[in-house]
Amino acid sequence: KLLIILSLICYASVCSGQVADDFSDENYSDNPTWAPDDANNWTVVDGQLRSNSTLASSSFSLTTPSARAMNAQWEFFVQLQFNTSSANFVDIYLISEQADLLSTTNNGYFIRIGGTSDEISLYKITAGAVTPLIDGEDGITNRSNNPLRIKVVRDENNTWSLERDASGGTTFV
Repeated sequence: KLLIILSLICYASVCSGQVADDFSDENYSDNPTWAPDDANNWTVVDGQLRSNSTLASSSFSLTTPSARAMNAQWEFFVQLQFNTSSANFVDIYLISEQADLLSTTNNGYFIRIGGTSDEISLYKITAGAVTPLIDGEDGITNRSNNPLRIKVVRDENNTWSLERDASGGTTFV
């Protein structure tokens, strides 16, 4: 089982004045500062944030603060070089009240890439209870190489949209 948890995205393009990082500075410790749960789990290579963890059944995270929650957009690229499953997926937190993303009292919103249905979906978490908000198309991540670009928008009326390009490009559906 591999569970990777990120908060406010690896390759983020968020509304101006908030978090934006393309890792072209070859680090995650500056502009903005990302806080890893364990620095050994992360590296930046050729402008891309990469996970280093090789532990089966592990969870690891990297977070950075942002005050933006409404009228916001998140856009990011991920390259999963594994077939997702119910025990092999990635959760990317867009909003979290706590830096400890695994806390049973946490509240927030996250994207799950993978899971039993091999989909990209949006969830709300309230005191540890998870509620699906947008159920993605099944089978999208049922392959050994998954270059994905994902865009999420939350407007001023609390309406969410979730789009993806399963080739890693910008032709969102």
